[in-house]
Amino acid sequence: MNGVERADPVEQALTHLHAAVAAAQALSQADIFSPWSAFAGQIRLAASAIDPTALPPRPETSTSTVHDCLSQALAALDQTPAGPDQLIWIFQASELLRIAEQLENRP
Repeated sequence: MNGVERADPVEQALTHLHAAVAAAQALSQADIFSPWSAFAGQIRLAASAIDPTALPPRPETSTSTVHDCLSQALAALDQTPAGPDQLIWIFQASELLRIAEQLENRP
């Protein structure tokens, strides 16, 4: 493979999910009652379902939107071999993406 190893899609998905958490937390502006703060918790929960031992990479900031991060996570999960766990992960990521679209488009 020309000496280039392909990154594990599950690790890529976790990286994007943790970036989505950081982006959602930034949008919450440290307001614990913000819907973005609650949504960050939901994304963190989904990432923990994939790998409860994975730690978010440092720094915990994101220059991407929540939507972009979740889209990239979903694309990475689509590259994983099919199985019962992977199907649940893909479903959760697609639901998070749907919710992010609703939050981003709310008045």
